[in-house]
Amino acid sequence: MSLLARRENHDFLTHPIARQALLVVVPEYDRVAPVLAKPVRSGLLALAQGSLLQNYALAVVVGRLSADPVGHVASVLLASDEEGEERLRETLRAWPLTLRRRIYARLQRLRVARSGASSGAEGVKSGQKHGQSQKFRFSQSHNYARGIS
Repeated sequence: MSLLARRENHDFLTHPIARQALLVVVPEYDRVAPVLAKPVRSGLLALAQGSLLQNYALAVVVGRLSADPVGHVASVLLASDEEGEERLRETLRAWPLTLRRRIYARLQRLRVARSGASSGAEGVKSGQKHGQSQKFRFSQSHNYARGIS
């Protein structure tokens, strides 16, 4: 950036950009978007007038949220500051209760895992219970009718 451009945009460049949920769910956008293009303004009109890169990133967010809403919302809550977390929790109040419970349970597991990893704790205490695995597993069923002629 030239010195003249930096002087003209001094207020913007010195004001910290609030971390957006978009940057957590679509980290590629954070890496490729220019600094001045990162803020996404709220409101439908502002979104419609956004850059092609912003519109693409928003489309990616919608796709990823529809594929795994629990995981992505929990990761956004984990990365949020207090104000951002409160705003997101306010938005989530319109979501179904069962989905919100799953999100908060996943958030709790992520926080425990992060605190365990940051404290350097190795292994799990013998009396501690493990959460249910979210992995999909195939099981073989016995088809007894196959052997009948």
